[in-house]
Amino acid sequence: MSSLILNLKENKIKIFLFSYGIFLSLIIPLMLYVGGKLIIAVLLAPLLLILMLDNFDYYLKPALMLCMFVYYYFDITRRIQLINLFSYVLIIYFLINFNKNLFHKYSLPIWVKFSSALLILAVLLSSINSPFVSLKSIYYGFMFCIYIFTGYIVFKTLLSLSDIDEYLKYLIYAVAIYSIFIFINILLTGNFRARGLTGSAFSDIIVCSLLIVIYKNLFFEKSSAIYVVIAFILFFALIFDQSRFAWVGFALSFLYGLIITSIYQRTKLMKKRLITILSSIFVGMLVVFISGLYRLIIMRFSDVTFSVLQSNAQNDIVANSLDTRVLIWLTALSAFINNPLTGVGYFMFYSVSENYNVLPEFLYRDIVMGLDAHSTLINFLCETGIIGFLSILFLFIVIFVLSIKAITISKTISDSSRSLALNILVFFIETTCFYSGAYTFGYNGYFLYFIFALVIANYVLLRKKQLTVKLEHL
Repeated sequence: MSSLILNLKENKIKIFLFSYGIFLSLIIPLMLYVGGKLIIAVLLAPLLLILMLDNFDYYLKPALMLCMFVYYYFDITRRIQLINLFSYVLIIYFLINFNKNLFHKYSLPIWVKFSSALLILAVLLSSINSPFVSLKSIYYGFMFCIYIFTGYIVFKTLLSLSDIDEYLKYLIYAVAIYSIFIFINILLTGNFRARGLTGSAFSDIIVCSLLIVIYKNLFFEKSSAIYVVIAFILFFALIFDQSRFAWVGFALSFLYGLIITSIYQRTKLMKKRLITILSSIFVGMLVVFISGLYRLIIMRFSDVTFSVLQSNAQNDIVANSLDTRVLIWLTALSAFINNPLTGVGYFMFYSVSENYNVLPEFLYRDIVMGLDAHSTLINFLCETGIIGFLSILFLFIVIFVLSIKAITISKTISDSSRSLALNILVFFIETTCFYSGAYTFGYNGYFLYFIFALVIANYVLLRKKQLTVKLEHL
């Protein structure tokens, strides 16, 4: 009876948070438009107070996912978003309750500790040893530590493998909800590149969620209509977003997923589901063709040329986003060359790039000024120098290796599907970091270390499960 009451209580809280999160998502853009930041604070206060109650662990997952992807900044200078406020509450809650059973006692793998420590040291060093050391550079270094620590707390909350599955489920649902907001925004504005409540970084989040649905839910789990519907929502949200780099990343990751799945999971079930998935993709592409959306895709790829500083028929010196990225990367390379060891300071390129400009002044003003380096790895290279660049690469390698090891020690369909999906996510994130994927700041910074936390916990818990089975057979 007490268990039933507890379940009812938990469901009511989750329903409340879900409903309140949607309400906030709808009202915050309006309040920002009319300048009602005080009203926003009043609206957020009940949510943040509720999160401090004893039942925090029950609704952490849906609340975190609903907070994660709201783009709007309360303070643009300090880059304060809803996820920032939530992370502070999470950290306070952890510090108060870290010795309770709400958090497991498992240690991070030694190589994760080592690579993370190197990366934190490199970022902090760049913040205090750059030519532009200031309260701003120190603040950005502090924010990076918040990302890492938030990811660590997520790792500590994962008491079982089912907790990871639950996080992935809420991630899919949240991204689908925000994708629907994108469709509504498109209908209201007539702009195909309307972002809804999210920003440009959301295109990569859509890809991640779509890969989870395909390789975890549709490939291995019992067929469910809800996941088919969500897959179509995410698929069309990805098309409407019009991010060519996200499209390329999805295609590469989908092919990688087929390869890695065929290597580690050659089952009849997988072959049957592959036919279902390919059929669904065919139906999706048929809808794209019938609706005329294929013209949008062709248009986005047809204007891709490599013609930096070459005039075209319309006398445009810069023809497309590939050109603009190259010009930004040239400026970032100049910043790195002048500060090779520790860079210009974590997340400082956008505000100091003028000091390293190698372009004509009008090009710099139109294309580079006020922007980051438009690549996670190039951001780390110019902002944290060679030390930070090698540190983030080292961490990437460690996480990818752990995700592969998790696949090899997975013995059940459930464990295999989860491990494969996480490995494919890591492949997508880490490859896009070379040419796009700005996981340096904002909610996408939190997202990077959130996914890494899931990968690490999955490996640690699977190792524990493997050792338990071996001890039982002794």
